[in-house]
Amino acid sequence: MIGPSRVGKTSLVQAGLLPRLKRTSERPTTAGEKRWRVLPPFPPGQDPPVAAGQDALAALDRFLAAHLAGAEPQATAEALGQADVGPTARAAAWAQAHLGQCLLLAIDADALLFSRTEPEERVRFWAQLAAAAQQDTLHLVLTVRSDRWYVGDAADGDANAPVLPSADCYPLASMERDALRQVIEQPAAQQGFSFAPAGALVDGLLDAVEHQPAALPLLNETLLRMVRQYIDRMQRRRLPDDNTLTAEDNLALGGVNGVVADLANTYYEGLPADDRQAMQHVLLRLVDVNDSNQIVLRDPVEQAEFHYADPLATARAAAVIAGLAEQGLVVISADAEGPRCVQLGHSALIDTWSELRGWLVDSSQQWGLQRDLRGQVGRWLADNKEKTKLWHADPKLPQVEETLWPAGRRREGLQERLRWEKRIVPRRKKRPRRMPG
Repeated sequence: MIGPSRVGKTSLVQAGLLPRLKRTSERPTTAGEKRWRVLPPFPPGQDPPVAAGQDALAALDRFLAAHLAGAEPQATAEALGQADVGPTARAAAWAQAHLGQCLLLAIDADALLFSRTEPEERVRFWAQLAAAAQQDTLHLVLTVRSDRWYVGDAADGDANAPVLPSADCYPLASMERDALRQVIEQPAAQQGFSFAPAGALVDGLLDAVEHQPAALPLLNETLLRMVRQYIDRMQRRRLPDDNTLTAEDNLALGGVNGVVADLANTYYEGLPADDRQAMQHVLLRLVDVNDSNQIVLRDPVEQAEFHYADPLATARAAAVIAGLAEQGLVVISADAEGPRCVQLGHSALIDTWSELRGWLVDSSQQWGLQRDLRGQVGRWLADNKEKTKLWHADPKLPQVEETLWPAGRRREGLQERLRWEKRIVPRRKKRPRRMPG
């Protein structure tokens, strides 16, 4: 299952698919029908048992050994007494003792691999899983972010991408309003909670997240905080539990917009100075000015825009983007043929987070220039058959120079400016001066 970051892939599998399959496996089977043995999701919980530098394959093998303990025939069990024999052999041993049954395992590939393991280990991990799946004894459901998958016969040397046959890929799109309503109401009802006023409160939450790129994670965070507000309200006022989430609980948070601002501020305050600067650059790249001079979300921006000449600056921007995605403040996405893209998660960042608003005010005079420059760069990259100079004859060049090198910095940045000018403006060759006489 593939989809953008924080779109609900793991929730759909672990809260929807696996419970339904478990219920199906409990009913009587017909002749020739296989029975499913649904394993708990791996990694379990919110704290995967694979720390940086540890072997993900060994962790998976220990997981299977624990959940399939006692399932192997005696002779095979003795052979498997060694540590870390691999998931393929472990699943095959179980299948020998359970003819007509199939193992199903859901793996959160994002949580397990991409932030914790080295590329070489990921290659071994995918190879082991592919071998186990081909034996028809271990069926896998992978949740993978859409910029981390590959469809085809081989991964073309990309160690970050699993090989996924196109027929087996299920893209997960963002939820529409009716689906989001079910996300709010059904889990609350299962836990015995209700909303007051029911219609107005739920509609207000939906209005705040509908059509926003990171609707689901921000809605989830808001509801979680509302429950905490409810608990605090009950304890503080010593009221009997009535299991009602109220507009008062939502108001105390400032609604979804207040949650977005608080998430951004908390993340920003926890960064060192250099990463704060990188966060400023990233967020300013994700907004634009419309024809009415209003600041709005940009369409998804290629992550290549955050590749700089300095590798350290590129790595810092990538780390900041990953951290913002974990908070639901940006969304990272890609499709089978397109590049990896980044988009602001919610427009409330523009309206309610004071730090970003300050950056926007400080850079307001440059918005028109930046928009024109992006257009020029895009056209130049799209049609650069002749190695022409970028903007070398544009009348806005003095404005670009003044923006990049204000008068107060010209002396100290003279060498930098000269290096830049060589890349933009053709320099005239100076004629040799003739000596008198």
